[in-house]
Amino acid sequence: MKRLQTMRLGALFSVVLVCVVVLSLGAYVLLISHQRDQQAEERLYAQADAFAAEMDAVWQFFDVNQNKINYNSDGVYDFKGLYCSIVGKGIGAIFTQNSDYTIRYTGTHVRNKFDRPDEFESMALEQVTDPTKPDDYYDLVDYEGAPSFRYVRAIYLKESCLGCHGEPAGEPDVTGYPREGLKEGDFAGAISIIIPAEPYVEDEQQVLITSTVFFGAVLVLVALTVFFAIDRFVTRPVVRLSTVAAEMDGGNLDVQLDGVRAYGEIDGLVRSFSNMAGRLGDAYEGLEEKVALKTEEIRRANQVLEKQRQRLAQSNRLLKEANDRLCADNQYKDDFLAVMSHELRTPLTAIATFIEVLDREGDKTEREEKALRELKGNTLTLLNMINDTLEMAATQAGRGGLVTDDIDIVDVVNYVETTMGVLAEKKDICLKSHVDRNVPIIEGDWDRIRHALENLVSNAIKFTDVGGRVEMTARFREEDRAVVIAVSDTGIGIAAEDIPHVFERFTQLDESTTRGYNGSGLGLSVVKDIVERHGGTVRVSSEVGCGSTFSIVLPAGTRED
Repeated sequence: MKRLQTMRLGALFSVVLVCVVVLSLGAYVLLISHQRDQQAEERLYAQADAFAAEMDAVWQFFDVNQNKINYNSDGVYDFKGLYCSIVGKGIGAIFTQNSDYTIRYTGTHVRNKFDRPDEFESMALEQVTDPTKPDDYYDLVDYEGAPSFRYVRAIYLKESCLGCHGEPAGEPDVTGYPREGLKEGDFAGAISIIIPAEPYVEDEQQVLITSTVFFGAVLVLVALTVFFAIDRFVTRPVVRLSTVAAEMDGGNLDVQLDGVRAYGEIDGLVRSFSNMAGRLGDAYEGLEEKVALKTEEIRRANQVLEKQRQRLAQSNRLLKEANDRLCADNQYKDDFLAVMSHELRTPLTAIATFIEVLDREGDKTEREEKALRELKGNTLTLLNMINDTLEMAATQAGRGGLVTDDIDIVDVVNYVETTMGVLAEKKDICLKSHVDRNVPIIEGDWDRIRHALENLVSNAIKFTDVGGRVEMTARFREEDRAVVIAVSDTGIGIAAEDIPHVFERFTQLDESTTRGYNGSGLGLSVVKDIVERHGGTVRVSSEVGCGSTFSIVLPAGTRED
């Protein structure tokens, strides 16, 4: 730091400019190199895929016309020794011999030793035979000392191939080889294509060098321009001011700055410095002149203060404009959040529907049942988070109006118990509900009451350990004609000092107790907002380590059951 403080201004600017040029050039080289690698790989993949499709077409053509070849004009079968596999391999061998490309067939069990897979093909076969992965595999590798693009695509057994490779296993086929006992759709082998990548690599390097040289030249030109501009309009006037200041420090007050050419703020600094030097010289000429100068200085100081006051007023105006822009940006953020959440909810609803259809189908394995439960739980959790986000955005935008109708609390509780049952089953939690018979029908927004209750039950399940218990109850309180819906759990509980903050947006409790529990931080805030818009309240009682009880109190009015 001390070395930087003693460095000349011109040298400091030079170091900064050099660092900017080097970093910019390095970033540009990395970006262009990555883009060119992607483009080359995409072009090579398209070419290999086209080759594979063409070879597949040849295979299919021979498959269709094989009977015409092996049956004579009298309709008697006369095998000519030609079949799909030998034709495909023959065409691949001819193409390989007459070009720099290599096309061959291989597999996990081959009849010909020349078809045995090499190291890359063995790795590719492991990938394409895995049902969870794509049926093709490719990569840029060194092959025989040169960069090459290698591509392997799986081939599956068709009905016409069963004569040579189907059942019964071990029985000789028409070519004399024992059949493998495969079935239609089984993995039969793979086509392997090798494309020389050296021309693409050389082209990439040439483009990279040309682009780098051009961009580097532009950066150097810009840096030199900035350097000479700074040197001309900043460094030289400042150096001159530094020299004059040193002379004044030595006692020479008769200094001249008329020859200094500067612009903007530097020009103002030079003029101020020159005026200051003149005033210091005049101060020694006499007491009366000093008094006059002091008076003049006070007047000028007042002018400066007036300018500063005007600048302060301008700064306040700019701050107000900035605040207005921030408010507008916040509104844009809310609108964007609402739109994105809505667009996410549509496909998630479709996913949940398909999961429900799959769940209703029978004859599923235990693994499939577990996967469906996982899908159901995660989809429901994500939908609830999105619904919370939409509810918050609608409230902030003033679009949170209620759609009131008659609500049967029994229907709401049963619906929530059904939807949340997936999450409870996932953690082996006992989810129960009970609604007193005297609970009346109330007026309110059915979807929002259901949403609030789902959030409370979801929170209870989330903070209850495996094997715990969550219970929903609903009762009618005669004294104030209110319906009380309570959600109790045997979870981790809430500390007394944290209870006043649980309904705040994006509030997370002490990480020492909630670490490992995911959530958006909006659920309880949305519950409080929905209930209060219905004229009700939300209450909570909890004890750390014993569980919590959240109660929704809704007015029942004068309506009878």
